[in-house]
Formats: sequence, C-alpha cells, structure tokens
Amino acid sequence: ELRQVNSPVDVVVNGREAQVVNKIGWPTMTNVYRVDFVVPDGTEPGMATVGLSVAWVNAPDVKIQVK
Repeated sequence: ELRQVNSPVDVVVNGREAQVVNKIGWPTMTNVYRVDFVVPDGTEPGMATVGLSVAWVNAPDVKIQVK
C-alpha cells in the first residue's frame, strides 16, 4: 500500500521551485520515495539540475534531460 509522505518534500529545477504532484513512501523501504513533479514553465531544453529536499535534508543534485 502506497502512503503519502508526511514530511515536507521540495523540488527545484535549475534553482526554480517545481510543483510537487505526488510524494509517496515506498512500501517496506526506508528513505525510498517516489516524487512526481512538474518542471517549471520557461525551463530551457537540455540538461537541467534537479534538487530534492525531504524534511529539510538535501539529497545530492541529479541531472535530467528536459525537452
């Protein structure tokens, strides 16, 4: 059963706040999440840097391709 994360989850794309659509804890796993987000309007195509923060703890940035 999927459960909504009750801690704050924030996503930034190229330094701009992204809308978080889903924030789900993975069943039977600790510190494993599914986070769906919307890339902010105006984000240029190409490689983008994504930052994730859960309960005010920052994960390492990752790169994604934006079309």
